[in-house]
Amino acid sequence: MTREEILAMKPGRELDKLVAEKVFNWRKVPGPKTDYDGPCESFDVLVPPTIADPFPLYPPKGVIKPWYFCEYWSTDNTAAWGIVERFKSKGYLFSLKNLVGGIYEFILTDWEGKCDIYLAQGDIPTEAICKSALLAVLEEEKA
Repeated sequence: MTREEILAMKPGRELDKLVAEKVFNWRKVPGPKTDYDGPCESFDVLVPPTIADPFPLYPPKGVIKPWYFCEYWSTDNTAAWGIVERFKSKGYLFSLKNLVGGIYEFILTDWEGKCDIYLAQGDIPTEAICKSALLAVLEEEKA
């Protein structure tokens, strides 16, 4: 994903999904192919790295839809603070500002590494936090 694509995203489940995968290392696994009635249609499931087998029991009857039980990082302040704590533990400094016009700006600075600065803005603080974290991860992936 590019910097421009990240910055163009809106808060919601797609942004949450990207944070789960890129920031918290969640992984996609194939959904179950059977339910209580036998074969069923299923899609990928997003699970945290701490869960080895997300399907120890048969799932509910019917179609297994894309399933993401990740946090609402892009809209929930408490969940978004988990992102901040994750980067703090890696040595990052941060700043959150409420700019003129109700826009929020979040800055992550990697002082222990290359002194890189990852800045993003959003209509709500959680949006800016998610985007800034994704920009930092995008840069880490390039290195």
